[in-house]
Amino acid sequence: MTKQTWSFDLTHFNNKGRFQDFLDEAGLNEYKRITKEEEDYKGNKEKRHSFIWYNPEENKAIKTSNNPISGKYWVPGDREDETGYASYMALYGDKEQLERMTELIKKHSEFIKAIAKEPNYTNFRKNDKEKLDEVF
Repeated sequence: MTKQTWSFDLTHFNNKGRFQDFLDEAGLNEYKRITKEEEDYKGNKEKRHSFIWYNPEENKAIKTSNNPISGKYWVPGDREDETGYASYMALYGDKEQLERMTELIKKHSEFIKAIAKEPNYTNFRKNDKEKLDEVF
């Protein structure tokens, strides 16, 4: 099956336990933090984290800008830790996997500002795909 992407913006799970419940039900059992120097919107270089939970056997993943379990923010030192807050999220998987993960996010989250209109919608950030490729 063709792999696709889907994205959510400013998602909050209220607490780290609800995000862990999502991970358990989604079958995302591996974790990787990727830290890279990237440019901000002004062109300044800064260290940024990506938090990725994935299942290598099923080739599916979720990348969050905040780590909802530890509360760590994607730009170290930019803000205080906030457990439960995922911020921007990118999902990766086949159509059925994306639909299932989307339903689980809706079930376990407290707040979602926006959901992409369709798979592979343009608000899936280009460098997210590159980071997800690093785990597969």
